[in-house]
Amino acid sequence: VVCVVRGGGAEAVGREAILALFEGRVARYKHPRDVVYLEALPKNALGKIMKYELRRIVTANAAAGRAG
Repeated sequence: VVCVVRGGGAEAVGREAILALFEGRVARYKHPRDVVYLEALPKNALGKIMKYELRRIVTANAAAGRAG
């Protein structure tokens, strides 16, 4: 899964366009299977990205996808 933050005023980029960026750059078995769009990356008080929070978001998104 790849997490994408859309910048302010940025044109909407589709799932297929993002996944196409990996073609020819990364081995096929390493390609992400899905894209998760976020408003902002979760950060702590020091400005570091909270990876455990990203994992929780991705897991919740996958569970919602299976349920729906």
